[in-house]
Amino acid sequence: MTATTMTPAQLARFEGRLRAERADAEERLAEFDGVMSEVRTARSDASADDEHDPEGPTMTQEWSQRTAVLADVRAELADVERALGRIADGS
Repeated sequence: MTATTMTPAQLARFEGRLRAERADAEERLAEFDGVMSEVRTARSDASADDEHDPEGPTMTQEWSQRTAVLADVRAELADVERALGRIADGS
């Protein structure tokens, strides 16, 4: 269904959902940015021997996982922004 075949009420509901999704993605992005800063700081500690810690994942694993999640959130946010742009320009 294109914007031209949607009723104004349907389009408004869809836009509202997109705005809510954008707010959620922005919140997750801020949260993960903070966590990434913590992991970055921990990884820069030369005395940390995370590769031999039997208690949990290594900092390298944490970094990889969180980097992937952060990239997903950024991609989701970009998709939402493009969709909102299409609503705004009527396409």
